[in-house]
Amino acid sequence: MLCTTSKPSLTLNVSLGGYDGFQDYRSLWLNEFYRQEYPFGYEEADPHGLNLGAGLRWEYAQTTAFVQLDSAWQTDTIAPGYEKKPFLPIVRGRNELDTNTASLTFENILTPTFRSQLIALVTDTTGRNLRYGGQASLNWALAENWVLRSTVGYSEEAPRFEAWFVEETLETDIDGRWYFSLTGRWYEDTGEIDDSLLLSSSAPELETWHIGFGIRWQGEKSALKLSGGPYFIRYGALGPYTEPFQNLYRGRDWGVVQLGYSHQF
Repeated sequence: MLCTTSKPSLTLNVSLGGYDGFQDYRSLWLNEFYRQEYPFGYEEADPHGLNLGAGLRWEYAQTTAFVQLDSAWQTDTIAPGYEKKPFLPIVRGRNELDTNTASLTFENILTPTFRSQLIALVTDTTGRNLRYGGQASLNWALAENWVLRSTVGYSEEAPRFEAWFVEETLETDIDGRWYFSLTGRWYEDTGEIDDSLLLSSSAPELETWHIGFGIRWQGEKSALKLSGGPYFIRYGALGPYTEPFQNLYRGRDWGVVQLGYSHQF
């Protein structure tokens, strides 16, 4: 949910969201693994979360230049991992996480056909180092009804995590309300940070590709989008403490379908 209120050059954005249940295949797989591996120490998982965000957008040059500062807080109850050390009881991992994110966005209309956006952000999650990231986007109006959107992004977290992505979207406007799009996306990272001594569920190096086709209906304040396409996942070599998770971290080819709805109050 997104609410906005504005003055001549300032806009205040407030958002609220939540979820209940497993959010991805990996979390569901790991939860089932630990349930079977440690049947006498396992506790039933109940993943859910809540997020709250607020931001201020300043139009410092009328219709052509904007700067926006956002802050978001998210709390998650996750399905935790478990660890069994020799001659000691099973240890249940942390199951509650708080995440705070701050971002700064610059958006400029450079010419009648080019619009740019630069985002810098920092994220602080319970039990982890700060993660820094940023992305740059450029929208190019190729013709009256055709737009090419290009985005590149990067993030890093000490001591040794790095991630990159590139995304291209070509969209055409049919009649001002219906839009069709073609999207290609590539992502790569160096793998999750492993701090376990005996057994680690941390993902190794990851590379993904996605091709998506979309149709969007745009109303005055509401929008509805349906998209889908193939999604390819490839992992790097597993570490010595990750072998039990080899069935999870193997290359897969997926089919992805998404339906999204938004409304501005």
